[in-house]
Amino acid sequence: MLFPIEYNKIDLSKFIFVDVRSENEFEKETINNAINIPIFNNEERELVGSTYKKNPASESKILGVSIVSKKLPEIYKKLLELKTESKKNIVLFCDNGGMRSSSIALLMHSIGVNINYLKGGYKEYRKYIREELPHLNDEVTYIVIHGKTGSGKTVLLNKLSNLGLDILDLEGAANHRGSLLGGVGLGKCNTTKQFESNIYDTFINRKSNYFFVEAESRKIGNVYVPEYIHSKMKKGIHLYVETPIELRASLLVDEYIKNDKSIDELIKGVDLMKKHMKNSDAEEIKNDLRNNKVTEVAIRLMKDYYDPMYLHSSNKYEYSKILNVTDFDNTSKSIKEWYESTITIENE
Repeated sequence: MLFPIEYNKIDLSKFIFVDVRSENEFEKETINNAINIPIFNNEERELVGSTYKKNPASESKILGVSIVSKKLPEIYKKLLELKTESKKNIVLFCDNGGMRSSSIALLMHSIGVNINYLKGGYKEYRKYIREELPHLNDEVTYIVIHGKTGSGKTVLLNKLSNLGLDILDLEGAANHRGSLLGGVGLGKCNTTKQFESNIYDTFINRKSNYFFVEAESRKIGNVYVPEYIHSKMKKGIHLYVETPIELRASLLVDEYIKNDKSIDELIKGVDLMKKHMKNSDAEEIKNDLRNNKVTEVAIRLMKDYYDPMYLHSSNKYEYSKILNVTDFDNTSKSIKEWYESTITIENE
């Protein structure tokens, strides 16, 4: 019997989600690890939508059936292959659990392929995420890593993850580094919905109740860290890393210079910083970038802009440990040893 699946009542490890919305909808935000098999492509969805607005609903349904009918053999093939290869139960979803997902699920069910659809669709999933995240946040303690721009905090998070510790990579979840230049080389910042889905995914896959996280302002690119998370980070355990400016500059160059377009993106980013510096300084920096003096620019921005701004806010915390970084492997191992000998033992 065909019935809608409720997201919060299934063992996620046994299911695979298929997003049947258009490519644009999927790319903007989706359920983590979902696979996109669109019923309508971007242009078709727009056409059906405009037809619905101008004509009776029956007209748009006729158009939708006409478009989908030609794709059914390929959709059937993809779903059957996915079900066979994954050995998991497939759950289709669209925006609100309506025509797109339920009709395909019903069709597949009628020909003997057991596929279900998500009750309430992506909107119901979003409602669940918004309700659940604060409760998950209540269960964890944050160990917050502080340090000046370019200190390698993200590098340390990745090293700690490789050592088996839980991390919450907020910048990775946002696809943005947080500063005015934070989007260079990364493409679009994630939407708030996708940002929160990424955080939720990290929460439910954690191995402990301690998260290492980088100190962040609430705003990361175009998204905001939920207040309940940011507030609890402030109340967490705080570490500080001090990294030589030469190493910081090297890290920043490696991080920001990804391809031939990086310099142009940095120059545009400097224009966004003009309100924080003299126009003459901004023009000098842009000329240095054009002349490939990237390391010199990194050091100048740290000394004149980022470091003074950071020092203004860094004295708010009492640090449990201060680390001088010259080798990230050794520093991450030192942090793990501190964690296991201090935090773990205290909570046994």
